[in-house]
Amino acid sequence: MKFAHNFFQGRAITMDCQDYIAESVDRKKGQHLQREERGAIQHLKNAGYTNRAIARAIGCSPTTVGNELKRGTPPRKSSKGRKPGYSARRGEAAYKANRKRSRKPHRICHCTRFIRRIMEQVKEHKWSLDACA
Repeated sequence: MKFAHNFFQGRAITMDCQDYIAESVDRKKGQHLQREERGAIQHLKNAGYTNRAIARAIGCSPTTVGNELKRGTPPRKSSKGRKPGYSARRGEAAYKANRKRSRKPHRICHCTRFIRRIMEQVKEHKWSLDACA
């Protein structure tokens, strides 16, 4: 367990580079995982650490680590062969896709007929945008 404690003393593992140097940042409650933390999860999981040990090393909840491992591990295609492992890249891509889907759509997306009508009036009758408001 000594390795996990010294692991984040100014050093982080990213998805691209094994020796990426970064300042250790204190995590606030409720923050999303960063790329370096996902890389650290991948590295420590491959080294055989438990979810609790990984959570202590990066300073988050063991549930967060478990959820991230679920997000970044592909589903098993068959019962034969090796179990697919966690990928920090896949976890990051799934996170970004979920964030994109979670936002409320812009209101302007629902007003296309209104916008087309205004554009017609501006072009055909030389309206100013101030007159439309």
